[in-house]
Amino acid sequence: MGERGISIYVHVPFCTRKCLYCSFPSAPMGKGDQEAYLEGLSKEMGSWSRQLRRPRVHTIYFGGGTPSKLSPGGWERLMGDLGQSFDLSGVREITFEANPESLGVDLLKCWTEVSPGPLRVSLGVQSFLDRELRRLGRVHTASDAVRASEMVLRAGIPLSVDLMFRLPGQSLRDFSYSLKMAVGLGVDHLSAYELTVEEGTPFGDMDLELPPDGYGFYRYLQWYLGRRGFVQYEVSNFARPGAFRVHNLRYWLGGDFLGLGPGAWSCIGEARYGNHPSLGGWLRLVEASGRGTCCGEILEGARRRAERAILALRTSFGWAPEGRDDPLACRLEPLMGDLVALQGGRYVLTPRGFRVANLIWEILLP
Repeated sequence: MGERGISIYVHVPFCTRKCLYCSFPSAPMGKGDQEAYLEGLSKEMGSWSRQLRRPRVHTIYFGGGTPSKLSPGGWERLMGDLGQSFDLSGVREITFEANPESLGVDLLKCWTEVSPGPLRVSLGVQSFLDRELRRLGRVHTASDAVRASEMVLRAGIPLSVDLMFRLPGQSLRDFSYSLKMAVGLGVDHLSAYELTVEEGTPFGDMDLELPPDGYGFYRYLQWYLGRRGFVQYEVSNFARPGAFRVHNLRYWLGGDFLGLGPGAWSCIGEARYGNHPSLGGWLRLVEASGRGTCCGEILEGARRRAERAILALRTSFGWAPEGRDDPLACRLEPLMGDLVALQGGRYVLTPRGFRVANLIWEILLP
């Protein structure tokens, strides 16, 4: 990824209600929250713009939370403020996350009109089975997910769908059904994630009956999508040829990115910054200093090299060592053949390597 400029991630912290597994910074929108949030974003954009001298933007990603909870008027203001603070003339990709229950024709029309570059929609489906959606605490139904997917595709907008596996009571047949539904609808990109039960979430306090591990689901995912013409270009991401998501590759292959909004993270050069996770805390910091940053660190030495290697190995493009005697390459040597391969001077994970990637990361950590 040799393109100059930064990528921007904007966190929209609103949702209809928290899902049972969700640990992301998000909450239902209260009275006046949208206006306060947009005002805070405008100030934060201005602060970063002055420091970075109105940089050229490569890609933009709106995540959440649920970005589709903002009104069309809110989006017009947000995109106008982005254009004032940053150079959007060379944007290669702009992605909006959405949930099926809050996505409508008017919002799609608005996104199309305000987008400064090629538009993508990422739909948080998670499952096409109603019983699984209820177990997850999702607001939408399977029919809502089909309706929203068809709406996006009819508008001629490339669609990515998020699915989850290793859910409570889920069988491989259940997961296969959701995969087949997504592919059958005509998506060109699919992200699939194993359920992680985290402390502080409702699931974290429950005695859940989960499948023993996600290995079988993941192996089936690789097999099925490969047969349907999808390429695995990252641990959790699959796309039809030519449909890789450029924004995500910027994260994994070392590009600078700026995070705006509550809970967003930035990585610029060797510095990493984190914003306050709550709307109120973030707004107070923005009012006081112009941005919502509450923590930061400098990535140096062995830790920086290991993190860059791990992120690059998440992708099918792999990682290039720093010379013949790179100590990280030496750690990968015992895994060659079965889990790791060498292609054009770059180390890449094999399909089986992707299935046990967490174990490989542990080997590389300093």
